[in-house]
Amino acid sequence: MDKSQIRAFLEHAPFAVAMFDRDMRYISASRRWLVDYGLVGPLEGRSHYEIYPDAPEHFRAIHRRALAGETLEAEADRILHADGSVQWLRWRICPWRGPAGEVAGVIVFSQDISELKDADEAARRNRLRLQLALDAASMISFDWDIQRDEIQRFQCADLGGRPQRDGPARTIETVLAGVHDDDKERFIANLHAALTSETGRYESEVRVKRPCGGMSWSLERGRVERDESGEPVRLIGVAQDITERKAAEQALSDASRRRDEFLAILSHELRNPLAPIRNAVHVLKRRESALSMPDSDTRRLIDILERQTDHLIRLVDDLLEVSRITAGKIELRKTLVDLGEVVRQALQTSAPVIDQAGHRLTVSVDERPMIVEGDSVRLVQALANLLINAAKYTPPGGRIDLAARRNADVCEISVRDNGIGITAEMLPRVFDLFTQSPSAELHTQGGVGVGLALVRNLVEMHGGTIEGSSEGQGCGAEFIMRLPLLAVSPRISERIVESAVSRPREVQRVLVVDDAPEVADILVMLLESLGAEARAVYSGAAALEVFSAFRPDVAFIDIGMPEMDGCETARKIRQTPGGDKVALAALTGWGREEDRKSAAQAGFDRHFVKPIRVEQIEAMLAAKRAVRPESRSREELGAV
Repeated sequence: MDKSQIRAFLEHAPFAVAMFDRDMRYISASRRWLVDYGLVGPLEGRSHYEIYPDAPEHFRAIHRRALAGETLEAEADRILHADGSVQWLRWRICPWRGPAGEVAGVIVFSQDISELKDADEAARRNRLRLQLALDAASMISFDWDIQRDEIQRFQCADLGGRPQRDGPARTIETVLAGVHDDDKERFIANLHAALTSETGRYESEVRVKRPCGGMSWSLERGRVERDESGEPVRLIGVAQDITERKAAEQALSDASRRRDEFLAILSHELRNPLAPIRNAVHVLKRRESALSMPDSDTRRLIDILERQTDHLIRLVDDLLEVSRITAGKIELRKTLVDLGEVVRQALQTSAPVIDQAGHRLTVSVDERPMIVEGDSVRLVQALANLLINAAKYTPPGGRIDLAARRNADVCEISVRDNGIGITAEMLPRVFDLFTQSPSAELHTQGGVGVGLALVRNLVEMHGGTIEGSSEGQGCGAEFIMRLPLLAVSPRISERIVESAVSRPREVQRVLVVDDAPEVADILVMLLESLGAEARAVYSGAAALEVFSAFRPDVAFIDIGMPEMDGCETARKIRQTPGGDKVALAALTGWGREEDRKSAAQAGFDRHFVKPIRVEQIEAMLAAKRAVRPESRSREELGAV
């Protein structure tokens, strides 16, 4: 190959290459050389040191060594130029020889790897930042070679960004051995799901053994890599120590459980004495009404007792309702509900409070059908709470406006009053639990700050929304419930509101079982005032003794009796001849969902939380009368 051919080869080489003579004058250079070093040709005959007069001495020494016959190279050489810029080169320099074997010059191969070095440095910084984040979050990374069954764990980075192994490689068996026995099945199931799913995502929370003893919680997340055939080959991810988080969650759960237990015990202890008080008030009210010349002072005192007892019961009920809703323990019993009927029942519930304050109430209800899918009891409860709230926080003789209107596929129910109003600072927090404005706290009819929180929860459980507005203190307030309507035919709408069928009354025998004689005796007096033949016994054993002879149609049984409790009494009654015909009602201060289920399993038809209301007693007796006399079984009466 002659010099012209060599020059042609070098000029068109796809890499940076230059050929020099012994005086470091250019013989030829590739186009890539010109581009990489910003040179303009031709270079032939020019000295390299003429072009680079400031060439560092260590490069000149390299040139001399190559001209002496050495071959030298560098993978990454940092070049600092006079203008302060930095260039990274990968180079190789070797001598070329003349016809007699003498060194006639050198050939230099080089590659500008500045972009690669920048990318490497960026990657190193990213790795370091990631590792710092992992360390700060108590994380380690892991890499499971599935086919070789080797798991490497990395926990920190050295100064070069290279991860340090956390001990020797593990196998899946050694990892599984360190997992808590109760979590192993879930751990294996999560791994299997990741290996077989299309996404390949892996996530698992497990307890693992600590090297120093004890257990810690680990949250592991990763993704499966697959080969060209789709077989899983690696699982790469991170594991985070979440022991502190789990401890905090457990502490929160324990606190929530203790709160629920406290509220349940509180309600039980309050409801037990409230039951005879309320029943005594109803007995007094009925007897006073029967007098030919009732005493006005007596009537006023009875009304005060009734109102304040009902107010205390509402406070206890609201506390428990919010507790149950926030704990997710309330299930809606949804049916097709006419909101017009909801308005009517809510007005009945709130009427005593509104009338007592002498408020003027206006009601406007859209005549078009407004049908929703919901729990009518809960919807009435929500609207009644809004009305009672308006009545309590409006000075006597105020005005309350209730409007229910259809707006496209939504029903809007608004309650407006001209009461004490809400300040701008309090308005965003008005639906928060246990929140009251300073003016509300001074109001004599104030509650404990759970009413609006309860309303919001109930409305949202029905897929609706609620908002409150006020122009400020002393300017009244308005609350608007919005509930999604169902599209139903007019014929179905007409059949949704059921009318009660009146039946002739008959004397019913009712057995009352309670270990508190004053509670049982007052309830008997109330039942007798309702036209029933009632009898009280004070233990489960006594109930079984009189059952066959008395043959009750209905029995009200206290759950919390000593020796033989109410559930055991109910089970034994069901085993007695004729016991399947009697309607059994549980009376208890416990109102949790698990208490209702326990009562149903024991054979009770109904579960009433003390104090039982007269309306509930009348409904229980009416339901029993509605069943055919010859076949009064609990199936026909309806289970809890």
